[in-house]
Amino acid sequence: SGKTGRITAVAPPKPAAKPAAKPVIPGFEDDTYNQQTSDAQKALADYITQMTGQQNNYDTEYNRNLGNAGDQEKLDETGISDDYAARWMAQSGTYLQAMADQKDRYAKGNSALACGKSEYLSNLQAALQNFQSQQGINANQYKQDAINRRATKYNLA
Repeated sequence: SGKTGRITAVAPPKPAAKPAAKPVIPGFEDDTYNQQTSDAQKALADYITQMTGQQNNYDTEYNRNLGNAGDQEKLDETGISDDYAARWMAQSGTYLQAMADQKDRYAKGNSALACGKSEYLSNLQAALQNFQSQQGINANQYKQDAINRRATKYNLA
């Protein structure tokens, strides 16, 4: 078959840390902040689970497509061999060129599959990084909102 290079899977992200029973701003109980933080941690864990499922589905489909392409390649090469043998041209330069052209087509197809997989995995990783970045922004906002609630509660604002 026309393998063009090695594809390595992106390492799965490390699992999210288990949320504390009740995450708090040190020295300050704030149920809203605690709930927001807990919800954010659950959302990240859910996101990673969903992303892993998508990657597994893609890997399954990719491997199926690669296998199907390899099977078709063998059938096509057999067809070319049989065709040229039936015409007593199995040793000809045109036969060798036809086989080389066939191998080249499949190599290009496999390369396209590999590039598609690489792009897909990169996009998944970028989406996770964007999600985590947004969660960082949200966490800062949750903390600021909690500080503002405390300041309002104690007339510090």
